[in-house]
Amino acid sequence: MLSTSDPNIEILLSALKLDPASMRRATFHISDRSPMPGWILYAFDVKFLPIYLLEAKGYGLTQVYSFAAGINKEAFILICDLGGRTALVAKRPGKEGNPLVRRVLSCNDDYEKVAGVLRKIDLSNYLMAHSTLLSAVGLLHEGAERDFVNLGLFSNYFLRERMMSHLSQRGRTISKESADLCAKLSGELSVSIDGAKRILDALGYELRSSKTNNAEEYYLSPKNAAGRRSNLHHF
Repeated sequence: MLSTSDPNIEILLSALKLDPASMRRATFHISDRSPMPGWILYAFDVKFLPIYLLEAKGYGLTQVYSFAAGINKEAFILICDLGGRTALVAKRPGKEGNPLVRRVLSCNDDYEKVAGVLRKIDLSNYLMAHSTLLSAVGLLHEGAERDFVNLGLFSNYFLRERMMSHLSQRGRTISKESADLCAKLSGELSVSIDGAKRILDALGYELRSSKTNNAEEYYLSPKNAAGRRSNLHHF
């Protein structure tokens, strides 16, 4: 059983109609990435879709997402208890598009919205489990637009599949904005750490770092007109 009972974790398990009593300790061999010290992994007795619960209190998203990326299953759901917040990673069948979705839950609204999506997953048989997971991952992707998590801020996927269409939908012109950015930076685009901070500042972002269990993580915060911090983006 879990070392501590988290009501928010129970909300997610209840949405999936999972009985915590059915949990069993699981091996970390499900992933080709090594776990961190102190992690505990549980599996649920679900026949048609692997569902896991990971206790990783005190660790950051980078380690959890790395472990999840190495899970060698066609489809799965991984709920990660980070202590004070929860990471959810779900993978649907198929390779087209982006089959993996990541969500970070830190407030009641987050848990309620994600639980509403998880309730739509039908685990009664293989076909229903995978087809409803397919729909759920699509819904979770849509909900993740507000707090998009991307381990590579300027990844090829984002640049190729998302950026141009997003800018176009907002009536923005990339050539004009690129020229404006270069003007703000006096034509100098440095690849150093300080240079990257200057670029992000010119784009209207604040960058701060924090360390969890000796791993450094960075948080990107858009600044609004009043200079206050908006939603945090982690990478």
